[in-house]
Amino acid sequence: MAVGPGPDFVGIEEELTTHPVRGRHLLAEAFARWEGHSSASGAQGWGLPLAQALAATGYAEEAVRLVGCPPDSAEEAGALAVVALGCAAGGRGGEALRYAEEAAGATGGLADPAVRGLVGQAFAHTGAAEAAEEWASGEGRTGKEREQLERAQAAVAVGLGPYDPEAAAHIVGRHLLGVNRARLVPGGERHLPRIMGLLLALPDPRRPGSEVCVALQGLCAGPAESIQGWDMRAVLSHALLDVSGCRSGVVALGGRLDRWERYVASTPLPEGVLPVAVPGARAVAGRASTAEGRAAALAAVATYLAGVPVIVPAADGWAPQDTSVLRFLALADALGTEVNAGNAGTGTTRDEPEARRLVREVLAGEHWRYALPLLPRLAPEALPRPAESRLVHGVAGDGERRSPSRVPSP
Repeated sequence: MAVGPGPDFVGIEEELTTHPVRGRHLLAEAFARWEGHSSASGAQGWGLPLAQALAATGYAEEAVRLVGCPPDSAEEAGALAVVALGCAAGGRGGEALRYAEEAAGATGGLADPAVRGLVGQAFAHTGAAEAAEEWASGEGRTGKEREQLERAQAAVAVGLGPYDPEAAAHIVGRHLLGVNRARLVPGGERHLPRIMGLLLALPDPRRPGSEVCVALQGLCAGPAESIQGWDMRAVLSHALLDVSGCRSGVVALGGRLDRWERYVASTPLPEGVLPVAVPGARAVAGRASTAEGRAAALAAVATYLAGVPVIVPAADGWAPQDTSVLRFLALADALGTEVNAGNAGTGTTRDEPEARRLVREVLAGEHWRYALPLLPRLAPEALPRPAESRLVHGVAGDGERRSPSRVPSP
């Protein structure tokens, strides 16, 4: 077993392959041993991502037991919505709808737009347009609440895209109304990642309609505009557009991107700003200012290399990765783009063996929770029924309900 700070995934994987029962017990022991080491590595750090992974692989009931929360609470409603999203990601639409309905019933009239947005997103990923839009609707009394409502509605549009393109397009149209005002305000480019996220709601993200193109052109840099003072997320989003083949009419950054890269080369990357996805990405991960940031970066790279589907939560704090990272990954995947340490190049590169190696590296460290969402794709055998393996100490076998396990953003 592990002598370092995290589970010995290599040894466990070998046991899972040759002696599945033994492997499951080893994995259970590893999770149980590290449950109490710190709040970040305990249930609050990995409860929800593990539950979502279990749901995606067909263990929804066990996932619900894992994230046991006080009845009729925001924590219960949000956790059930996360389980529903896991079911949807695993292609289990009937179960996804069931848990979305349970999440709705658990809110008890809750007005929190973040949790209501998660419930709406869960309904959207089952194709339930009316319920999805109802749960993500509202006025918002503060700027923060209005921003959250916008995020929730955008997430609903993305979820509805495959089921009800007309409803998704209607939501996208509403979100574009304020873009012309945003472009006139200094720093308006910071809205670019959000507007680009709407591409995920379109039937073909590479061929947006004229209204979306106009919005993107208004938020992107003009031919002579300097980007050195821009928010990094906006620059990376612009670079993604440049090479994606998206027919948006946006002026390419060209040499300005090279100058920007030199400008930030010696600057620690802020949390949630991770150029990802292919050769050279390890060097970028090494620039992270903390061990947690490095683990997040490596997990993001592995996510892209393995082609793991990404659902961007409608609210912060309900996934291990920062939502801006997840949005970037989802867009890179949808646009078929390869991004290398801030340099973007055409073509989609997948490398599952390398992704597995990166996952092992992440799992060997104290911030191994970042790798949990990748296990359904890369190591589904590592997610056995908790009732069989006692995967989580105090949950399986004795029916004890744990405290809420909302995951903080990195």
